[in-house]
Amino acid sequence: MEEAAKVIGGVAGELVFFMRSFLLGFLMRLGYEPIIFFRRVFRQPKLLLDVQDVLFWTFGSFLMFGLLFRENNGTPRLFSLIGIAAGMALYQLGPAKLTGSLFCKIRKKRLKMQRRCHAWRKKRLERRKMEKKEVEKDTKRKYDKKRG
Repeated sequence: MEEAAKVIGGVAGELVFFMRSFLLGFLMRLGYEPIIFFRRVFRQPKLLLDVQDVLFWTFGSFLMFGLLFRENNGTPRLFSLIGIAAGMALYQLGPAKLTGSLFCKIRKKRLKMQRRCHAWRKKRLERRKMEKKEVEKDTKRKYDKKRG
């Protein structure tokens, strides 16, 4: 009986470890959402994108190592990495779709505001050009009157 209890306890411990790995993957993918948001809403140079990715995955690797160190004495286990990947995949299949559509709406509003601003600037520039032409015409008329 004691051996059965040890086996059950060991399996339960491994299951808890797998679930914690799964949760870590889910939370890491959730943590990547702000990066995705800013990439979709604002254009950024390629170097900045690469820096963001390196920083994210460096931080993520510290989190993964912390989990492995605390739960498994620092020994990497394939099924913990599978748990992390499964957590990320589940987030991608579920909540990521909702946040993606939200980001699209925000981007569309931003682009709409940007177009309005561009149209306003264009009208303003055209108005200034017209005013400048009128001033030039008036100046030319005055000059012609003085000469003539």
